[in-house]
Amino acid sequence: MSVKILIDSGSDITIKQAEEMGIVSLPIEVNFSGDTYMDGDNIIAEEFYNKLAEAKELPKTTQINSYRFEEEFKKYTENGDEVIYLSLSSKISGTYNNARLTAEQFDGKVHVVDTMTATSGMRVLAEYALNLIQEGKTAKEIAEALEAKKDKVRVFAMIDTLKYLKMGGRISGAAAVIGNMMSIKPVIGVLDGEVKVVGKSVGAKKAFVLIEQLIKDHGDIDLSLPHCYVFSGTDLKNYNSFLNTASNFYGDNASEIKGYSLGATIGSHIGPGAVGVAYFAK
Repeated sequence: MSVKILIDSGSDITIKQAEEMGIVSLPIEVNFSGDTYMDGDNIIAEEFYNKLAEAKELPKTTQINSYRFEEEFKKYTENGDEVIYLSLSSKISGTYNNARLTAEQFDGKVHVVDTMTATSGMRVLAEYALNLIQEGKTAKEIAEALEAKKDKVRVFAMIDTLKYLKMGGRISGAAAVIGNMMSIKPVIGVLDGEVKVVGKSVGAKKAFVLIEQLIKDHGDIDLSLPHCYVFSGTDLKNYNSFLNTASNFYGDNASEIKGYSLGATIGSHIGPGAVGVAYFAK
């Protein structure tokens, strides 16, 4: 009997990346003006941001329903294996609730964890779970460890453009125009299960300083646990600039740390040019 890790594409882990990691990523449906795609499967980051640039309204995502969960849980438990499903935060999507209710049909073989985070915050939890599998932990032990550790996960990122916050109705058109003229860069955090604006700066460099301060305020990065960079869009100018400052909080290993693109779930609300970090706080 083995333990299988399932996660949804709210983690921004594509189907291909999941295969390389040895886990399963369940795509969330993304609808662009009537055309439906499966996030991380038949639409990946580059294609998504190209479509987003042309969109007149934000795409809509559809939570994974109970029928899909029943099919996936059955597939991975019928040979005696146990499943741990890492769900996008229950404060962002109803996916967790659908998974939890469906898991009740599987006699304790399916463990559902509400990650209370999103995007690469879910990724670092999945990597942590894989480490625990390597240590020989049982599914129950891993699920308990994830529940105990998930409150330490932090995601902070700078938003480069206010266009998509305006399209989503989060700020007014006037605020977006003035903010863009003044080069206002909001900094968001995934905290307590929600995406929140945690600060604003004038210009990207000051936003990077703010992210550094937020990391210090939240207990610094535990380098013994999984961590990574996050970015959005296809233009890596902001990402490369951010890497030049990352040694301030990552030290000499800053250039060796991997970066991953934000996908549809969070990317549709913040647009291209975002950069940040996902990690466990000490």
